[in-house]
Amino acid sequence: MKKWIILFVGILACKFMAFGQISNGKVQAKSYTQSTGRVHATDEPAAEGGTCLGWISNGTYAAYRHDFGSGANLFRISASSGTSGGSIQIRTGSSSGTLLGTVQFSNTGSFTKYQTKETTINSISGVQDLYLVFIGGAGWLFNIAWFETLSTSNSSGMVLTPAPVSSGGQISNGKVQAKSYTQSTGRVHATDEPAAEGGTCLGWISNGTYAAYRHDFGSGANLFRISASSGTSGGSIQIRTGSSSGTLLGTVQFSNTGSFTKYQTKETTINSISGVQDLYLVFIGGAGWLFNIAWFETLSTNNSSGMVPTPVSSQPVLGSIIFQNGNTSGVFNGVKSNTDFYVRQTTIISSILNYHWNNGNGSQPGQIGLRDARGTILGTWQSEGSDGMRGVKNANWTVHPNITLQPGIYMITDSEPSTWSQNSGSFGAGFSIVNAK
Repeated sequence: MKKWIILFVGILACKFMAFGQISNGKVQAKSYTQSTGRVHATDEPAAEGGTCLGWISNGTYAAYRHDFGSGANLFRISASSGTSGGSIQIRTGSSSGTLLGTVQFSNTGSFTKYQTKETTINSISGVQDLYLVFIGGAGWLFNIAWFETLSTSNSSGMVLTPAPVSSGGQISNGKVQAKSYTQSTGRVHATDEPAAEGGTCLGWISNGTYAAYRHDFGSGANLFRISASSGTSGGSIQIRTGSSSGTLLGTVQFSNTGSFTKYQTKETTINSISGVQDLYLVFIGGAGWLFNIAWFETLSTNNSSGMVPTPVSSQPVLGSIIFQNGNTSGVFNGVKSNTDFYVRQTTIISSILNYHWNNGNGSQPGQIGLRDARGTILGTWQSEGSDGMRGVKNANWTVHPNITLQPGIYMITDSEPSTWSQNSGSFGAGFSIVNAK
């Protein structure tokens, strides 16, 4: 009797694919249906947040019940290695089944430094038993963050026109990570390059390509804001709905920002739109790569006059918090991105507090300023220092601008950015608290 039970369980294990969850799109590698050896999800960070598939050694595999859609001939994967690495075989049917293609990874610098690679594969469609088989030397070979299968019409990586976004896909809203697209063309995909506020970005963007999203514009939006970088001559980003040639809502222009890791935030008014729509960012420019994009958001504002508020004398005023990006996690010196906030209606800013922990030393109070979205300096004010956490002297810098702001985006500046506190929770932006009357 025991023999038959063991045999039956063995048959179920071999036939797991008939009952496993079907994966598609960008697949988290840790979401395997079956694995061998010690291969399993680890606590180590993945390329774009979360955790990864690890403990991968020679001859092991991870398997998935995967939907290749109407046809795929490109395989893309994000992995890291702190050793000599090895190869990842893409097979179907079993771990020794049909070989579709192979991707090679050598040492990437460490098991937390990811690279994205791709290879063409034999064309395949529909739901299949997909096996990633790992080949290499002794020890651990890789960590794997994610993989995806795509369709291309030629060796340059131009993706065939896919089904409408509205046929499925997660609905985006708020501040959207650009890499979370629902579909893209060309070689546009999430890269391993750092984004403006932590994490990674959307890259490999060339002329005539696009990224699409199923996006919720809420009860109404007429402002589009985006963070991007360029190490070339850049180009323009068209905001369209319906399709890549659909209704044009507006356009944002980016020239060279200094490098592909130096981001700028720009905004443009767009034709008013509401509800869930198929949103397309269409990229126009010259030869080569145009931009990296960190994030975008759509907002509603009743102000189109571009009025610049006039600063008034500094007076202490109490009020309510309208912006706060601090958190209780450990902090680091030196801001990595702008500290921006959005005003949705005419507002009097009563106080701004910037946090300077500075390794428990505080920092001699300097000046805090405000700029509008065009970079115009609206005012700078000498701060007053006060005790911060654990009684650290001059950890809190506070000013009382008493300045009236119209709806729009504003940036907080600090005369000592090298000691202004930030961490990954603030996406590298300096910790600030903004109060309004």
